Amino acid sequence: LVTAHSGALAGDDAAYEALFDAYGVARVGTLNEMADLVELLGTGRRAAPGGLAAILDSGGERAHLVDAAADLDVPLARPSKETLQSIAARLEPGLPATNPLDAWGTDNDPYNIFLDCSRHLADDQDTGAFAYVVDLHSDRAERGHAWAAERVWKSTNKPFAVVCGVTSAIQDSAAARLRSFGVPVLEDVASGLRAFLRLFERRDARALLPLAPPDPVPRETVRRWREVLAAGERLGEASALEMLADYGVPVARTAAAADLEGVLASGRRLGYPVALKTAAAFHKTEVGGVKLCLGDEDALAAAYREMSSRLGPAVTVQEMVEPGVEMALGVARDPQFGPLVMIAAGGVLIETLGDRRLALPPLDEVRALRLIDRLAVRPLLEGVRGAPPADVNALSRASSRLSLLATDLGDLIGAIDVNPIIVGPHGCAAVDALVEPRGYPSATEPAWRHGPAGSSPVSARPGLRGIHGPPWPRTCPTSTRPVRAAPAGSHAKRRPSERPRRLPNPVRWWCPRTRWRRRGRTPRTRPPSSRTATRTPRRSCRARWALGGGSSRSQDGG
Repeated sequence: LVTAHSGALAGDDAAYEALFDAYGVARVGTLNEMADLVELLGTGRRAAPGGLAAILDSGGERAHLVDAAADLDVPLARPSKETLQSIAARLEPGLPATNPLDAWGTDNDPYNIFLDCSRHLADDQDTGAFAYVVDLHSDRAERGHAWAAERVWKSTNKPFAVVCGVTSAIQDSAAARLRSFGVPVLEDVASGLRAFLRLFERRDARALLPLAPPDPVPRETVRRWREVLAAGERLGEASALEMLADYGVPVARTAAAADLEGVLASGRRLGYPVALKTAAAFHKTEVGGVKLCLGDEDALAAAYREMSSRLGPAVTVQEMVEPGVEMALGVARDPQFGPLVMIAAGGVLIETLGDRRLALPPLDEVRALRLIDRLAVRPLLEGVRGAPPADVNALSRASSRLSLLATDLGDLIGAIDVNPIIVGPHGCAAVDALVEPRGYPSATEPAWRHGPAGSSPVSARPGLRGIHGPPWPRTCPTSTRPVRAAPAGSHAKRRPSERPRRLPNPVRWWCPRTRWRRRGRTPRTRPPSSRTATRTPRRSCRARWALGGGSSRSQDGG
């Protein structure tokens, strides 16, 4: 667990998503989808500019295809006016000329109509690939869908496939006949559409210009921030925003303060209105640690007195930025692939929405813009309900600059959370940021993982493979002799006083005085004698440690 939202949103699947996107790897969900994609790619035909054109023999199947394409974001071709006129002249009366095209009328010379209309659609300039969507239940060589599909395949060099609506209705001999001529037969509409989608994505990725990395920052800047991060301390909000500003990410001007005089001085320097935020919490909204639009000194002073009484004197004062759409940027570190750059829908619902895209750094503005275009909240950036369009290019530039930071400092960073970054009509500005150095413990983990105050995080003990456990005594509470520990599974012959025994999970221990061995067992005791019969029974070493540790003499008089 990490405090930064970037780490919460980035998991193993997201890391592979970024890796596959960087290297053009097609991802499938089922074996049927993989078979259809391999068959389509195996033809060697590359998608042309434009979308998918399709012809069908049923109005209901046409409606199903349109809905499925919309759900999968498969682009559909928009034929020219001349192409549609040529198709309309060939169709039977009552059938509209459109894409996807339902070309089945009254069974009056249907296959020649399918052949002619398919050729018109395939030859259109906006057709990037063509799908012949039918139920392949006949292999008649003289006239039939297989006959028409074979001739359309030979008449075009664009990607072409027969897509079957009902897999169980496919006649094996018809499919084998088409495949013998090199025509792909995709056996399901959904998997077939996904195959065409991967074909278009492959085309778009190849059309990208070579990566143009963002301009570097001065070496002195890189060296200074590497020294700061190497110290292993979490950066405050003001320092985190300063780091972003040094790398070219637009930020709101911010000043840290710890008393009323410093707060008022910061307000005068930044100019009213300002925002006041506590420095005592990472997610400030949840604790009422944010006050916005404070228009004068009186309002700022009153807000500071109330906030400091609840959350402490340390605060930040920040200028107000123009309204806009709340987005989020971030860097999350994957243990296998290193730092990943994140672009997401921001605000307090960032983890609830889970709308994010990740990429391997560095990014240029073109590739950052492609990530933004794939977000579900992308339409909000175009302006809704009278709001002006947001400056998407400014957000892509900020993302590119953050990717440079991840490239230079990623080996020292555990996570960066820039949430929110306000994207307005005239630019964007980060108003909150969190930077966790690599190896810094999360504030959401149990306190015993952090070690004593002011100390470094607790490291894994040798032989325990990184498993942490709760605090345990270095010596038995009832004995001054040191506790002897051994790795789990060790059966080496030792002296009795060094024989390993089970400790509370996950280490093993043994007290040589009370002979306490393991959880659930009663400690060894001697039979009562006349000398000890009247004495108060001594609690076991484990029981006394559970009561508070330390010497038992102060607890039970023994």
